[in-house]
Amino acid sequence: MWNRLKKLFSNKSTETATEQSGRPPCAPPLEPAVPAEPTPPVLAFDNARPEVEAFLKLDISSAKADSEKGEQAKSVMKKMAIDIDQIERAARGNPENAIDTGLWLSGSGYGNLAQELTDRFRESGWLDHEQFASALWARSTLAVNATFHHLVGPAMLANADCQQRLGNTDRATYIYTSVFKDFVFLIATWQQNPAAPDGDDKAAIECLRTAIEKLTALGNSEVEGTDLKTSGEHVLQILERSGSGE
Repeated sequence: MWNRLKKLFSNKSTETATEQSGRPPCAPPLEPAVPAEPTPPVLAFDNARPEVEAFLKLDISSAKADSEKGEQAKSVMKKMAIDIDQIERAARGNPENAIDTGLWLSGSGYGNLAQELTDRFRESGWLDHEQFASALWARSTLAVNATFHHLVGPAMLANADCQQRLGNTDRATYIYTSVFKDFVFLIATWQQNPAAPDGDDKAAIECLRTAIEKLTALGNSEVEGTDLKTSGEHVLQILERSGSGE
């Protein structure tokens, strides 16, 4: 399933923004793949980085910004997509196979930049651009950090939220469902662990809670026989240990 879903989301970022889709992580939690031996970082796929960083310095908050800078934003993200395409190809087989430090830095770096773009577009009300950026965020994160649920979850949820606001309810439901299915193991894990989750663990559980809430709000009561209400109650009990269940 991992490879099939990977194909669903690959090579789509050069299409129009409304054609983007989310790609859920379906690999079980594994130890992160790391380089076999230390190597100097070589950022081989960062051709678009200077343009992205330059765009992020622009003020896009004005009413005219979309018409004046919208095409520039699309151009920048299409160039990002080309680099991310290369990163995905180079990282094929990850997380089962180790990737070198430079490739990991490139993928992680683009994930951070795409997240910044997603936030900026959301603040400015550029929904189509926000959806495009969140898709890039998800792709780059999944390419090199697929086993880190606290990194994958926010990117997938951001894209699902965009799909929902664009009226693509089926696509949004699909992504929320995929997040739920991939994160639901956290309930059993933390029911066996009496400690209060914090840091990355807490962030991952919060993503699971969001997916449950979104699916419920969209009229779903279960996912493949798993009751969402009961799952939500378990998640709340786990988060209440750290005072974050409000």
